[in-house]
Amino acid sequence: MSFRVNLEKAAWILVLVLAVLARFYSLGERVISHDESLHTYYSWELSEGRGFQHSPLMHGPFQFHALALSFFLLDDSDFTARVPSALFGVAAVGLLWCLRDWLGRRGALVCAVLMTISPVLLYYSRYVRNEALVVVWVLIMVLSMVRYYGERKAQWLYILAGAMAFNHATKETAFIYDAIFMVYFALLFVRENLQEPWETPVLKRVFGLTLLAAALAAGVATVLSMGGVGTEVMAEESTAGGSERVVTRFMIAAVASIIFALLAALVVLCARWHVVRRYVSFDILVVMGTLVLPQLVALPVRLILNADPLDYSAVGMWRTGPVLAILLLISLGSGLVWDWKKWLLCAGIFYAIYVFFFTTMFSNGHGLVTGVVGSLGYWIVQQGVERGGQPWYYYTLVQIPVYEYLPAIGALLAGWWVLLRARNTSGNQKRVVQANHREFRAIPFLGYWVVAALVVYTFAGEKMPWLTVHIALPMILASGWVFDKWFQRVDWTVLRSARGVTAVVLIMLSAISGFKLIWSLAGNNMAFRGTTLDELEASMGFMSAFVVLLGSLVWLFTLARKIGREKIGHVCGVVVLGMLGLFTLRTSIAANYVRYDSQTEFINYASGAPGIRVVMDQVEEISRRATDGLAIRVAYDDDVSWPFTWYLRDYPNQIFFGGEPTRDSFRGTPIVIAGNNNWSKVEAMLGNRYHSFEYIRMWWPMQDYFHLTLERVKENLLDPARRTALWDIWFRRDYTGYGEIHGMDFTASNWPVVDRMRFYVDKDLGAQLWNLGVGPTALSVPAEPDPYQLVTRTRAAVWVWGSPGGGPGEFNRPRDVAVGPDGFIYVADTFNHRIQKFDREGNYLLEWGSFGIVERDEDGEFGMLNEPWGLTVSDDGFVYVADTWNHRVQKFTVEGEPKLVWGQFGDKMELENMWGPRDVAVGPLGQVYVADTGNKRVSVFSAEGAPVRQIASGGVLDGELDEPVGLAVSDDGNLFVADAWNGRVQVFDTGGAYMRQWSSPGWYGQSLDNKPYLTLDDAGRVIASDPEGYRILVWDGIGTPVEVWGEYGSDVSAFDLPTGIAADGQGGLYVIDSGNNRVMYFAR
Repeated sequence: MSFRVNLEKAAWILVLVLAVLARFYSLGERVISHDESLHTYYSWELSEGRGFQHSPLMHGPFQFHALALSFFLLDDSDFTARVPSALFGVAAVGLLWCLRDWLGRRGALVCAVLMTISPVLLYYSRYVRNEALVVVWVLIMVLSMVRYYGERKAQWLYILAGAMAFNHATKETAFIYDAIFMVYFALLFVRENLQEPWETPVLKRVFGLTLLAAALAAGVATVLSMGGVGTEVMAEESTAGGSERVVTRFMIAAVASIIFALLAALVVLCARWHVVRRYVSFDILVVMGTLVLPQLVALPVRLILNADPLDYSAVGMWRTGPVLAILLLISLGSGLVWDWKKWLLCAGIFYAIYVFFFTTMFSNGHGLVTGVVGSLGYWIVQQGVERGGQPWYYYTLVQIPVYEYLPAIGALLAGWWVLLRARNTSGNQKRVVQANHREFRAIPFLGYWVVAALVVYTFAGEKMPWLTVHIALPMILASGWVFDKWFQRVDWTVLRSARGVTAVVLIMLSAISGFKLIWSLAGNNMAFRGTTLDELEASMGFMSAFVVLLGSLVWLFTLARKIGREKIGHVCGVVVLGMLGLFTLRTSIAANYVRYDSQTEFINYASGAPGIRVVMDQVEEISRRATDGLAIRVAYDDDVSWPFTWYLRDYPNQIFFGGEPTRDSFRGTPIVIAGNNNWSKVEAMLGNRYHSFEYIRMWWPMQDYFHLTLERVKENLLDPARRTALWDIWFRRDYTGYGEIHGMDFTASNWPVVDRMRFYVDKDLGAQLWNLGVGPTALSVPAEPDPYQLVTRTRAAVWVWGSPGGGPGEFNRPRDVAVGPDGFIYVADTFNHRIQKFDREGNYLLEWGSFGIVERDEDGEFGMLNEPWGLTVSDDGFVYVADTWNHRVQKFTVEGEPKLVWGQFGDKMELENMWGPRDVAVGPLGQVYVADTGNKRVSVFSAEGAPVRQIASGGVLDGELDEPVGLAVSDDGNLFVADAWNGRVQVFDTGGAYMRQWSSPGWYGQSLDNKPYLTLDDAGRVIASDPEGYRILVWDGIGTPVEVWGEYGSDVSAFDLPTGIAADGQGGLYVIDSGNNRVMYFAR
């Protein structure tokens, strides 16, 4: 057989070549995103022989097998990870060749062009997601249904079963496609039965009435679910009684709809079995319905048994197993009754593919459970989660107008075409056809598919940009169909004539000048507004555009009289379509090849920023220079784990420390990568021994389209400046004007919706790599030894008490602790706004205090507290409390009786003016020392609250303070101050004169929680908390490190924000572990 190339085949070859180039060009340039890295890493593990276990969290297993094969054949990289998607993207374009008879030859070619340049389909053909794969399976399903309808050959049912299996093994959207297609064939089945005469007319009426009842019940259930009831059902429990009643109504309506539909099916099958078996629609319904039925097991388990289908325990499986067995039996029985030979072959093909992939080539039997039960079960849960939280108009007002406007216009034209034809043929008699070989007409199916997809994805809980693929696909097919019909009416010889070319030029001039004319009246720089140079230029532009438009239209009118108005209309349509195609091509090129790493596009959700690749380039360069390979130690946290788990796969000494860093994680580790949620923990342990570089790790599109109201829409449409800003965003993705209007900065470095990361490099290593560090002069400077590393110990608390809450013995972020002369323990339960008293073993005794703000509670100032951060107990038995955000000090008896209060908010020189005092201490002479933190000083008062003197003032010099917090007074009257933001302990004599200081690691962070406290033990040692270093520091009286212990965690030797500390005079130490809401006691 010879292959002859004609014009049509040449056009298809050209389109396929362009599709290949478009999908493979610079395929590996874009940074792997968070979601992509999950797929790539686990596929890489499979390619390395480490197996794979299916999880619905990452959709179907097929993509992992395809990626593993790509890695096996082509090695692992960003490029090869995207090869399967790119290949399937090309295959989808090629498959349209097989639909030429259905869409029309020109229509199929137009579809191929639209799919090649579609911004969304192209983007996700270059992205490690399932969408490009799904498109191929869906097109094969459509092809098999079209061909079976026309030929009724069993081979197309087998292909349909195989495509369904691959679709379910790829992504859970398969359930949506099954539902959309099956509902359409059910409607065909109903129409065929209602149009034909029945042997028993009464049964036909019963059939119609039961169908009507089913439709009404389904409508009621839909209305109730759209009111939020459906999500309450999926979320398991309803709260109020009213909600329970509504959920019950929804379930009753849904069950009633199913019962009526089953009754209708029973009636028609019993009355017309031998007739309906000749219906093509019935064959397709049986095959699809019986194959998908067992996979719906999550629905009855959830709705009827009110159980969790994702419960894979033995108890859960005993609930789910019988339901699954019943569905399998129904499926088997229905198939065998229909046509046992065909059905067994269809089922064999379906389950062979399904089992092969879900069990990972028969190595993971549990995958069948997670596939059959978990796929739909997890997807249902995700609809309640509403990932992304996008508004209901996300597709209709954002994704489609920004990217898929050409297919949307084509789909609307297809609908208009059908309505126009229906009106013109409304008087004709109904066409009588045989039920067993009806024509499977394209546009009714495609029009239904477009509407159904748009409605389903609009009201589904999860709305994401990649789901636009499933809306754009039927729009592209409908556009191809209508353009085929229209192209058949175009006289193409006109376009090739001189008058046709002239008309094309005139139409383009008319369009451009018309747009300029409208924009001169509607844009920001409107015409005829004034006499400034810009305003005069706008007016001249308007007049010029008007003259060009008028001349073009007059000339076009003259041409129309010569060659005909209809032909001019055809030329106009071709020009408009061509211009829209160019706009679409421009949009696609910008999104895929220009701004692919910029989040000014809306085409993706959470994208990896270029900083990821910058960091990895530096990691590789440092590693190769330092180890002559990839053997360097790199530590990273849970914030950046994706995509860095993928990018660090070849680094054998990588260390993942999650959200709980320890010093062991960083010991001998010259490179650390951490996200913004863990910066305070990491930097407290790294100290100033590392260079730090900050980058954007992940960013999201601008989301100001949330919460649109009619007022906002009206304001944006009527205000010329806002219209211009929105045009700039749509046409150029330029947010400058929009940012100026709203006072926001949309430059890349200040993009508002981001997650950031920091890249830490050891300074010693940086000094050796001069171009990355401080320069070659540092090579001769030996690294200073860490004085704290030699004295680091592991100590465990002997007593621990407390838990989160507001009850007796429970805490809410406590901050300080004190030991009274009677041995009792007093705790500032800061965010419960109270003081609690315990015995030394932690047994609760009493509490006092309640929330109150001085300005609001004038009648109840005494005893009311607003976040007390510090307290101490004097030798004469009084408790002094730093009532921090009431900006005062309160004095109580040890039983909680209020005795005295002094202080007020202010930043003046008077000592009574305080600003957020954080701690209080009592000296040997009974004087009260207050850490007036906000005023950067220590204020001294008598025991009765009379001002005595001020110690220090704000600054960085010796004797100056910046954020003083913890206080301790020695027996000889010397004052020790935790000078937090200066990162040091300072010592003052009894008169307030500066004596000495030493630095403290870990205090340089200026967060709200990094507030260190001090105490002195009976040996004269200075003990301090290092809150965000998660440790306790001990020095001798002159600042020599003596002991260090603690790390991040929740066991008896770890802390989560240690703050207040108090020595008990017997060598023991009480520590407030604020983040874990507990008190810990460490014995000598």
